[in-house]
Formats: sequence, C-alpha cells, structure tokens
Amino acid sequence: MDLRITEGASERLEGDIDAQHLTWEERVFADPASFRSGLHDLGLSDSEIAETWSVFSEMSKPLDSIDHQIREFEERDISLHLRTPEELKRLYEKRRSTLERISDRFKAQTFRIDSTTQSALRIPVFIISAPAVEGCSVSFTASAQLTHNLNFRLAVYGSGIDGTTKASCETHAEFIVNAGDAKVVFLPAELTVGEVSVLAKGRVIGQGSQIQAIDFPDSEPAVALISPDAYPSAGALVKTYLLGDDTTGDVSTYSHDYYQYGTRGFSLMAQAFGLNLGLKVEVALNRTVGLTYTLKGGRDYSLHYVHEGLGITWNVSE
Repeated sequence: MDLRITEGASERLEGDIDAQHLTWEERVFADPASFRSGLHDLGLSDSEIAETWSVFSEMSKPLDSIDHQIREFEERDISLHLRTPEELKRLYEKRRSTLERISDRFKAQTFRIDSTTQSALRIPVFIISAPAVEGCSVSFTASAQLTHNLNFRLAVYGSGIDGTTKASCETHAEFIVNAGDAKVVFLPAELTVGEVSVLAKGRVIGQGSQIQAIDFPDSEPAVALISPDAYPSAGALVKTYLLGDDTTGDVSTYSHDYYQYGTRGFSLMAQAFGLNLGLKVEVALNRTVGLTYTLKGGRDYSLHYVHEGLGITWNVSE
C-alpha cells in the first residue's frame, strides 16, 4: 500500500489500542510464509532455512490439532473464567512442549543485536472518501450502540523473525469527509529495528536487519487527510445511487452499515539503516461501521470498496 495516504495533517481520535507481541515460535504457525521470508532477511543460507522448515513441517499438524481441541474445550465450557480443568491444563502443556521443539532448532545459534534504531510508521486501517461533487459528504458517527463504533483487529508481521504484533482498536470519535476529499484512520506505531548477526559455534552464518518490536506509544488511533496524488483506487462495487434524473440539484441523505467479511492483507515499507524493510499487515472489522452520505442530484454514484485494505471510495458519472 502507498504510504503517502498517511502523510497528511492528522488529529488524534478518541479510542484505545490494545496490542500483544507474539513470540517467533507463535509467528511461525500464525503466518508460515512471512516467517520463512524472515529467515531470508537474516541472511541465512538455503540449507539452514530448509532444516528449520523441516522441523516446522513436522510440528505444524500436531499443533493445529492441539489448538483445535483447546478451542472446542473453551467453547463448550463456560466456567473457564473460574477454573482451568485438568484436561485443559494438559492441552496447554502439550502445546508448550510442541512449541519448544521449534525453539530447540535455534538453541545452538546466537542472535547478536549489533545496533538498533527507531522508526515511526503510520499503519492505515480504514479509508473513507466522498464523491468529488459540491454538496456531497460522508461522515462517520459513533453512537450509543456499540455496533456503530469503528472496531477492528490487525496483525503486523515485520521483517526478520521477531517484530510480530496483534492489536485491536476501537474509536468512538466522529468526523466528516467533504466533497472530493479522503481520510484514513491509522495507528501511529514505533518500530525498533536491529542489525542482527546469527552465530553458530562462534561463526557468523547470517547477517541482516529485522524489526525487533512494533509498539503503539500513543495508544490512540488518529485520522489524516489523504493528498490527491495518493487517492485510493476503487475495488469491488458495493452499491449504486442513480440520481442522474434528479435535475433539481437537491441533496439527499443516506445511511449505510459498512462491513467487509474476512481479513484484508497488504504490504507496507519502513525505512531504517538506509534500507527498505517490508511489513505484512492483515486487518479485519469486528463490527459494522455506521456511515452517512449526502449525495447531490444530477449524477449517478457508485460506492466501492477500496482496492487495498478496508474502506470506501466513489465513482461518479454525469
């Protein structure tokens, strides 16, 4: 995704960010492809990566089975907040020992942090635009009903094998997007980036850069105005508003509950040590988002999902 969409003037939104850092052992099962790419980021040889991958392949099916049993147990036993049954304790222990099989792969290796630096990054999570017709606007309005607050979850996978964060966020703020404008809700993040050497028996077997940690020091989301040269492109059609025959030029108001099923993934680039570092982002809505449109008669409007990430954009025809 083009990070220029987050470069505009911004303001904080009322809300909360709740983040959780994942260990690299958890990351390898959460997103195997990004983990394997992270091994390349550390400069490890193809043979070293192949050996690590063989251990993961051997353990992935047993761990999937354990996680499935844990989920089934938690869903059927509503009293877990009061106690942890012995059967569940055994499953947790089995899961821990399975993850240790993966970590054993690296016990003979040392990961030496040679230097670190910090880099700021705005992570876009929701885009709202308004048709470029005078009199049109789009607004996001929070309400007493929680279903109309902007509530989402995301996962961010940094370069290397560390720097994986899962977060949830809810904002209760209200804002409006005027005709021809677009705004993006984003999370202000701080990346800790390290230059890393991988050693085995005192010998360097790999060198590279990796994101050590992804933090959210402000703990609140923000919204920025998107510059015209970074305006989001349109994706799938959501709905049409055929107002071309309305020659009065009156403005009509519409309400729409936005929701997009599943997880939307995209890539971002951060900079540190003079290098471009890739991040993979996955974002999903937890609830519908209540939006209000004002559309001026005399034109036909088509509402679309944005091509990347979550959000809406418009096409207008005379």
